[in-house]
Amino acid sequence: MSTSQSGRKEDIPIPDIVIDPSTGNRYMKGKFLGKGGFARCYELTEMNTKEIFAGKIVSKQLLTKQHQKEKMTQEIAIHRAVHHQHIVEFYSFFEDENNVYIILELCRRRSLMEMHKRRKAITEPETRYFMRQIVLACQYLHENKIIHRDLKLGNLFLNDDMELKIGDFGLATKVDFEGERKKTLCGTPNYIAPEVLNKKGHSYEVDVWSLGCILYTLLIGKPPFETSCLKDTYAKIKKNEYTIPPNKISTPAKNLINHLLQADPNLRPTMCQILQDEFFYSGLLPPRLPTTCLSMPPRFDRDNSMHPMSVNMMSSNGVCANNGMSGNGQMIMGNNMGSNGGIGSVSSALRKPLLEINDGKSAQTNGIEAVGVLTGLIGGRMDSRAQSAQVPGQAQGQQSSASAQRNRMVEMDNGQERHDEPPEDYYISDLYQQLSQVILAKPTEIEPLRIDDAEDPACVPMLWVSKWVDYSDKYGLGYQLCDESVGVLFNDSTRLILCSSGENLQYIERDGSEYLYTLQSYPDWLQKKITLLKYFRDYMSQHLLKAGASIAPRPGDEMSRLPFLRTWLRTRNAIILHLSNGTIQINFFHDHTKIIVCPIMGAVTYIDEKRDYRTFKFTLIEKHGCTKEVFTRLKYAKTIVERIMQSKISGRHKSTS
Repeated sequence: MSTSQSGRKEDIPIPDIVIDPSTGNRYMKGKFLGKGGFARCYELTEMNTKEIFAGKIVSKQLLTKQHQKEKMTQEIAIHRAVHHQHIVEFYSFFEDENNVYIILELCRRRSLMEMHKRRKAITEPETRYFMRQIVLACQYLHENKIIHRDLKLGNLFLNDDMELKIGDFGLATKVDFEGERKKTLCGTPNYIAPEVLNKKGHSYEVDVWSLGCILYTLLIGKPPFETSCLKDTYAKIKKNEYTIPPNKISTPAKNLINHLLQADPNLRPTMCQILQDEFFYSGLLPPRLPTTCLSMPPRFDRDNSMHPMSVNMMSSNGVCANNGMSGNGQMIMGNNMGSNGGIGSVSSALRKPLLEINDGKSAQTNGIEAVGVLTGLIGGRMDSRAQSAQVPGQAQGQQSSASAQRNRMVEMDNGQERHDEPPEDYYISDLYQQLSQVILAKPTEIEPLRIDDAEDPACVPMLWVSKWVDYSDKYGLGYQLCDESVGVLFNDSTRLILCSSGENLQYIERDGSEYLYTLQSYPDWLQKKITLLKYFRDYMSQHLLKAGASIAPRPGDEMSRLPFLRTWLRTRNAIILHLSNGTIQINFFHDHTKIIVCPIMGAVTYIDEKRDYRTFKFTLIEKHGCTKEVFTRLKYAKTIVERIMQSKISGRHKSTS
């Protein structure tokens, strides 16, 4: 849909209480969810049942022409008639003097578009999981003679259980008779089928083409026909001109992409045929996924029910066999994990959690400014095992065997390469450029100031630090995320994370090598650090107030992986935490406000004294402006980033506060 008219949508305010005149149901307007096309979306809470919905709200000022009204009527008619596990549920619609309201199922985990922005390419097990659900929903639609015509990552929504739901039926159409070919030129450029562009008439096959584009984008990390110019994109689509990078994905995945992206629509498979494709049977198909996969590859070593083909399946999907240590620790090391794998790569920076901190209540024990990464300062209380070239807990001979085994696994992985690693500086230079550009735009001087237009809830961070304790005079910095996971950055620059399940452990060496264990199965040499982690966890649980709400555990959390704390430092004004996903969080001591700046999403989240938060995209701040409160904190963030760059704080370099 065109957004050219959307600039004045805010001219008609949406009331705080919305009433459905036909039922008398009253809805309280809540959190702003986003905007697109002609609509704005908010959380709407039914005031009697307290059930929360997504409210799609369209101003009648944008429905003045007859064809616009007909289009809205058709969208409602089609969407309200479909009911499927993997389609956003339509509950009701009504209107008042100013707006049309559509009450929909709320998908709190947003869409695959945000996942794509944070991670680029995802693993094949995850792709199978999502693609199967999309195909099942499309099969249902086609059986009911409906063509969606706008399948894309941004219209594939996710609920709290990480179930996929197809939404936005604004371009959907009904097939009135067998063999009917639709003539309307519609769709989204990167996903539009060649027969639509050629105006030869189209039918169900356009959805199949879009699935091919989605599959390619999920696995490769960018759309198959994407260019910087719309004309060039359309030319590539018409010529069916795309390439699959060598050694990037498995042969079954490559074959399915080629099958779906047939130039001749008659040669494309039906949804039923797609479900039977080898791709869905050639590797792991997880029954569920953790919410952390929205920004970081999961660990697939915890559920044997997902390994239908035993040893070969484990090898081809990147799950390491036992590495010679007691227990079944999983190691993620160097370039050894293929993109087909359960883990994919060690690139924690492709993840995006959110952090926030101890509400200004310093739990420090030493009372001085400190830097959290003090390489080499072990202090004699802890035994350092940070040996970058050797698997922890193994002798040199065992390491050679493990290396050989990993190499064999890579050879068995269809020659696939791992996902791209984050840059060496973990996006610090990118963040510096973004902040410099925002500050140069002088956003507080922009007139008129349109703060609401600068907001982009899609960029909201997923996790935040709810508690922290500084014990760096002896051991390190401990912290707790809002999902109840606990981490420690030790003084020897190693990290240990206990996931919210209370079971999974992640151990990260100084060189970034990552090892996965459980509390029931880990090497003896890790015992002391696990004891210390439990001490930090218990102390924070007993003595510190939690900042923000808890996130309830859910099925799939056993596969969670989290970013680690890359470095931290304290100044007189704030504590600063730099995560391995590039996110920098700053908690200001004097007023308890916080900001989280994210280079991957290009956004800042501002948390005020009342703990209310809003997320603004940098490019939109440059265009629409921001408040002085946000601007002064962005300038401080730029100063901190400069300092990190100059000091080369990277998790391995000592610096002073």
